[in-house]
Formats: sequence, C-alpha cells, structure tokens
Amino acid sequence: MKNLICDLFTKTDTNPHRIFPEKDFDMNGYEQNLELLKQREQKNQHFSFVLLIDYILPIYRHIKALIDLTPELVLSDLKDYFEIRYKKREHPIEIDTLIYEKCQQFIKKKLTELEESQQILSNPKLDKLVELLKKHAEKPNSRSNLIFVLFFK
Repeated sequence: MKNLICDLFTKTDTNPHRIFPEKDFDMNGYEQNLELLKQREQKNQHFSFVLLIDYILPIYRHIKALIDLTPELVLSDLKDYFEIRYKKREHPIEIDTLIYEKCQQFIKKKLTELEESQQILSNPKLDKLVELLKKHAEKPNSRSNLIFVLFFK
C-alpha cells in the first residue's frame, strides 16, 4: 500500500501539481504532515490535490491497522470505504474517478493475490484474543459464551 501512495503522488495524472510530502511513511508526523498539506492546498484552491490526499489519508491509516488486523480485513475495509465515499458523490470530477479506479484496481489485485496464495494469514493478537475467548467460553455462566456463539459458530 505504500507503493500505491507513492504511485498516486508521483504520477502526473493523479497529482497534477506534483506535490509530495516531505516526511517518510514510517516517521512520526506523516499523517499530520498530510493534513497540513491538505489545508494548504485547500487555501490555494488546488482541489484535485485535496482529493488525492483524501484518498491517501485512509490508505495510510489502513497501513497502520495492519499491525492489529489481517491484510484481507484491512484491504476489504479500505475497498468498501472508497466505494461508499465515491458513490456518495453526485458528480465526481475526472481526477476523482481516476484515483478511485486506481485504488480499486490495486486493492482487487492484492485481494486476488492473497486468495490465490491460499496462505492463511493471521494476526498473533487476534489469535490470542480468540484463544482467550474460547477459554472463557468453556466456563459455565460465562459472558463470553454469548460472544463465542455469535462470532465463532
């Protein structure tokens, strides 16, 4: 997904102003830098770039979510998020459609790759949570019985 952000920032069709944030993805303050850049571009009335940042911010936030969630879950959520936002627009401008389509193509490709690999990807934190819920569900009169029944059966 970092490559998608770089691609969106560096291509003239999705970034006509050729503006790129100064900070690295993994450094503290990257998201704040994007927010400040967005505010500056709104003042300068560069609305195509504001749209670009409106796509990049959720991608960046979803990258951070990979620490706690599986890639399939993160990508599916991001795909749905973009779909809902795009469909809310009555008359999307050309660059909005272009960025949306590039993001959807990337996400579909990655989801297909994950599915074809048939590799079971999990997250240690989620696995531990499931293990703890199962242990608590075994206890009589446990509140987690309901949770276990709702989510795992």
